[in-house]
Amino acid sequence: MMLLKRIVFFVLAMIFILGLTTPNFAYAEEGMVLKNFSVDIWPEYDDPRVLVIYQGTFVNNGSADFSGYVKYKIPKFAIPKEGQINMACEIVNGGNHSCQPYKLEDKGEYMELSWKTTRIIKPGQEYPVFLEFYYDTIKGSPEKSFSYLFMPSYVIQNLNINIKQPLRTEDFQVDPKPLETTVDTKGFSNHKYSYTSLSPEDKITFKVNYVKKDNEPSLQKDIPQSAQSSGTSNTSSQLPQSDAWKDPIVMGTVIIFILLLVIVVFFALNFNKKTVKEKTSKSSSTNPQLIKEKKKLRQMLLNGKISEETYQELVRDLEEEYNS
Repeated sequence: MMLLKRIVFFVLAMIFILGLTTPNFAYAEEGMVLKNFSVDIWPEYDDPRVLVIYQGTFVNNGSADFSGYVKYKIPKFAIPKEGQINMACEIVNGGNHSCQPYKLEDKGEYMELSWKTTRIIKPGQEYPVFLEFYYDTIKGSPEKSFSYLFMPSYVIQNLNINIKQPLRTEDFQVDPKPLETTVDTKGFSNHKYSYTSLSPEDKITFKVNYVKKDNEPSLQKDIPQSAQSSGTSNTSSQLPQSDAWKDPIVMGTVIIFILLLVIVVFFALNFNKKTVKEKTSKSSSTNPQLIKEKKKLRQMLLNGKISEETYQELVRDLEEEYNS
């Protein structure tokens, strides 16, 4: 019983030590803000649907390390019938896109897209991101219209929004009116907006109306050579996935728990074997009939009627008989 108490004490002590030594990671979004964020809304650009691009830079303004999920509010649409998630990426090595497995969750008014950061973001460190998706929201033809509701998931210090006017359009109107409109080298008119100090409670709705006699996109979509040769496109939607098991903290906690469980089972089994053995030995030594039979065998040995080897064998047989 004392050994079992020691095992329980050991396990509790290990759990307490583990709790003290686990790094102070922030699993909520506390402290994470978007330093700069841009939203591009491009109807009928290289696809008959609306292309939306989110890109920006998170910064950890908190006092604790961050290792968790970054989240985005996007319009609700069915995949793949009404739209697709094209890219959900971290920006690494000065501009390369490292796309991550993501999760989608219906939040009623919007869909929440999230992925787990692959590195710990320390206080003051930045984390650049990129998200791209298509969705079918344009109504009517040739008089077309759609609206886009943008909802921040975090505090945004600086937000820039660009609505790109499709080619071959007439009477293009956006509400609210843009701060400025510029024309790029490809002939697209870009209607631009700027905002500062937005909170997750803010909402911005853009209503777009225009006339376009055809339903063809402004540009043909670029397909990489590798995709052309295989007859497939590299823009297929990723399936929602869970990568909790990739988290080193989760994995470490599970491994330590398994090791503690193995130790507990090992000691418990050995304790049980020892108890059974002690009980068996005790019952054998206190059984009156067994003691009497052993005395008879001992006397036969002393009288020379049986050998030492026969004596030992008969004693073992007796003990097995009485303990069975």
